[in-house]
Amino acid sequence: MDRQVHSNGFTMIESLIVLLIVCVLSIGISQNQNQSNLTIFMEKLMSYCVSMQEKAFIEKREIRVEIYEDHALFDGKYYEFDESIACETLSFHYNAKGNISKANTLECHDQQGTKKLIFQLGSGRVRID
Repeated sequence: MDRQVHSNGFTMIESLIVLLIVCVLSIGISQNQNQSNLTIFMEKLMSYCVSMQEKAFIEKREIRVEIYEDHALFDGKYYEFDESIACETLSFHYNAKGNISKANTLECHDQQGTKKLIFQLGSGRVRID
């Protein structure tokens, strides 16, 4: 009589493939969690600026943005920075069409490094560098 072979487990190749997938996923997740406070701060600052641009376009009015060393004013609303982060002074406005008044580069820094927020003239696109 022929004996039937029952396979109740994984082969060595299948186990190694699963282990490889888990390692790749864990490396990707750990890199995302290692973002510095400055990077998160700059992304937040960028989103505030974009929301002010949208507000200017929707409400059809000029919106001022003023950034100081330790705080910012977005259409008159106060936003305080983390005490470990300092920025250059910068002031501009979005007009009723959502365009920025002038091209700018905002530089902020903390103990770990420096990041720049770059505003393009006209459409007011903004990016982190």
